[in-house]
Amino acid sequence: MKKRIVVLMLCMVMLLTVACSKPPGPSPTQQVGEPSSTPEETAGSSDEPIVINLFGVPTTIPETDPVIPELEARLGIDLNIESTGGDESLLVSRLAGGDIPDVFRVTTISNLSAYYKDSVLLNLKDYMDEMPNVRDMFTEQQWARVEFDGGIYGIPRRPEENYNCWYIRKDWLDALNKEDPATFDELLDIAIAMNEADLDGNGKNDTYAISGTYGPAVSTFGRGAFEGFWTAYGVTNPETIMIKDNEAVLSVTLPEFRYATEEIRRFVEAGVVDPEIIANNLDSLHEKMATGKTGICYGAWSTYSKIDQIKTLTSVFPDAEWLPMRKQIKTDYGVSGATQSRSGNDAVYAINADLVDQPKKLDAVINMFNYMATEECDLLLSFGIEGEHYEIDSNGTVTKLDKMDELTYGWGIQFLGRPDMLYCMTKFDNCADIIEYCANEVKVYYHYGQLVEQPEGINISDIESYILEQVSQFIYGTRGMDEWDSFIDSLYSAYSIQTYVDAANETLKELGYIN
Repeated sequence: MKKRIVVLMLCMVMLLTVACSKPPGPSPTQQVGEPSSTPEETAGSSDEPIVINLFGVPTTIPETDPVIPELEARLGIDLNIESTGGDESLLVSRLAGGDIPDVFRVTTISNLSAYYKDSVLLNLKDYMDEMPNVRDMFTEQQWARVEFDGGIYGIPRRPEENYNCWYIRKDWLDALNKEDPATFDELLDIAIAMNEADLDGNGKNDTYAISGTYGPAVSTFGRGAFEGFWTAYGVTNPETIMIKDNEAVLSVTLPEFRYATEEIRRFVEAGVVDPEIIANNLDSLHEKMATGKTGICYGAWSTYSKIDQIKTLTSVFPDAEWLPMRKQIKTDYGVSGATQSRSGNDAVYAINADLVDQPKKLDAVINMFNYMATEECDLLLSFGIEGEHYEIDSNGTVTKLDKMDELTYGWGIQFLGRPDMLYCMTKFDNCADIIEYCANEVKVYYHYGQLVEQPEGINISDIESYILEQVSQFIYGTRGMDEWDSFIDSLYSAYSIQTYVDAANETLKELGYIN
């Protein structure tokens, strides 16, 4: 079977051609608790499988991948997958050159809207009955976010559960004879004790109790260093649109956001906050967590609790225990929780409008997505090959086999998302209790900016960058809080955020999030 994987972000093109006879018809695969099903044949009537170009997968698929070849065999197609590492500028360049892929990943609704205006996207409204599994997978509200002028121009992804919470060095907490904090005063008391007790035993005053990451890279899924502060005051990350009193607002403009910023400054002035948070990336943060430079971090189980991550975080101190705080910090305004985009997972897949002139290929694409929306395909894309990567016991329970850990790129080929709790608690069974805790016990505060089309004359990226930069200056004291009102005024005067907020209110009313 011919297979081509192009990794554009590395500026390499690899062409792998292996001669193959006509692929066999679909082979049934047992589903959890249901009879097996067979995907509808679309390409089996010709000697060669139909080639579908799929652009923008956010991860590199290794040559040894067994999952995509199995999907191709079941559907009688040849998927030419091109990875961009999530860099949509590569798609923009390709579209500008008129080289439009058959199927492509779009990361924001604003971008989807731009492609719609350029007549690049196929209107899927007339094809819903041909892919009933996809049609029924999403709610009316989820479909509404990919609608323009009554048409449907993208296929959503299923939302993921919350992964985020406060993490703390439990062994340090025990050494200090303290419990998980329930207030910021208690958290500050613990943080000061961690700074002063030389718990890493190196005889140096080089520990900042609280660390993490900060910036636009963490905004969609949260996981930023200060998220536990924002949410405890009932607000989401500074640059995000949230709903307050049935109205869309920019989080940073709320009084509660200022209170949260003043709270963070109190911790900074106490000397317990890592001054390098803004420059940290995940690797540098993991190093600080492993070497005893920090004892409290806000983040996700998926970045702290997987087996390889635990090995990293205990590489210097084998007895180190990085575990979630099991109490929530409360204020008069909220409870420390997690922020999450209401769209759940912002990327959608769109189809080239020109495929109407290639009916056989279009039929193959429609059938491919309809099959992806089955339980049978969920098992394949989530867990791999039955008998090789997983088994299903007599009760219909998916059981992980050792080879499942080889599918580290699997999240990138789950094109319509996945049954998240089943996937996570099966694949990462070592921390299933933490996964369940984050999903079910941590309060989630939603933000909505990814649902809003960028208004004409407004550059949302510039607004977000300016807000994040200025808030960091207030946090670390390079701007005094007496300048806060001037900062907010500048957002309205220089960045016209009222236009953005008005657009958000209009969109969120149309989608039914506010009335």
